[in-house]
Amino acid sequence: MALRVGVAFIILMAVNVGFGLWLIVRHETRNPNRALLETQMRQQIAKSLEHAAATLTPAPLGVSEITVPAAAGKLDTVANEVVTIASRLGGSATKGLQDRDRVSLLVDVPSNREQEFRAAIASIGREGPGASAFVKQPSPNATAGSQTTADKSTPATAEKKSFVVQIVEQSSKSH
Repeated sequence: MALRVGVAFIILMAVNVGFGLWLIVRHETRNPNRALLETQMRQQIAKSLEHAAATLTPAPLGVSEITVPAAAGKLDTVANEVVTIASRLGGSATKGLQDRDRVSLLVDVPSNREQEFRAAIASIGREGPGASAFVKQPSPNATAGSQTTADKSTPATAEKKSFVVQIVEQSSKSH
């Protein structure tokens, strides 16, 4: 008996819900503002998507990438030279972990010294394999003097230009 009452109750509930949904659909399809509401809803969704796309798009970092070739076994030496160039020009450099045949450095130099940095990096790439751009370094006093001059010509609030310097080891077969 309880089973029959339970089944009858479930059937009555299903009929009640179905009838209620039919009334709602019938009422909404006869709504004269339906087309206007639908276009407003679509416009609002489009604006929301455009706004979301604009906020999710990453801002350009303004980081340039420079690739410097290095002779076999000289990755660390060339990376240290790049760090020296950056610090000499009043900037800073952070060396990444060495991969099999490459090292990445993140370099920040004052934007007014960008051309000097590019020229110094280019001189590393132009030299022969195993050669070092700064083997003949000036004495420590001269280096300190050039750093002092670089600091004086570059105020602390100057804009920085960022570079990712990829130092790639060239295999001995390509020479």
